[in-house]
Amino acid sequence: MAMANLSSSILFDIGMITSLLATMAGVILFPVGWWLLSAPDPGVPSDATGHRVRSLIRITVFVAALSAMAITMQQVAFPNWWAAPQSPLANHSGLIRSFLQFASVAAWIVQFFTAMIYIRWLAMLIPSPRIYKRARLLMWLGPLLCLFYWAVIPALIAAILYSNLFSWVKEALTEIAKQQKPIQVPAE
Repeated sequence: MAMANLSSSILFDIGMITSLLATMAGVILFPVGWWLLSAPDPGVPSDATGHRVRSLIRITVFVAALSAMAITMQQVAFPNWWAAPQSPLANHSGLIRSFLQFASVAAWIVQFFTAMIYIRWLAMLIPSPRIYKRARLLMWLGPLLCLFYWAVIPALIAAILYSNLFSWVKEALTEIAKQQKPIQVPAE
């Protein structure tokens, strides 16, 4: 009996560590990807519409990532915040977590709509009507499908459409990069 409890405890701990690492990887990789994708293009004038959107994407991705990391760290520091009322920090843990979750969700919502506007702007520069149309479709369909996250299938459909969109963006940008000539460095 003691051995069964020990093995289930070890499996639970491994599951928690794996979940924490996967969450942290997503919290790190998502902002890094958006930071790279929204890097300023030296060939586009700085007063173009895309530069304002790029700045907003970078701000919201930073806020969302920071709040997600804070939520994760709080969950590690106070895993049973509801069961330990004697700790003064635990008393405010629920309020802090609620604030952080609200900030994170608000930043993700703003980032999503800003990202779709940015992708549509980028699609016009590429030019790719297919990317433009998919970004326009996801602007309203993505949030609508995610409202039913408990049903799994609509959220999965939104994730697949979103993934396809970024696959197309990657393909288009890779093709543009292949067509550009490398910079010739003068010999010294």
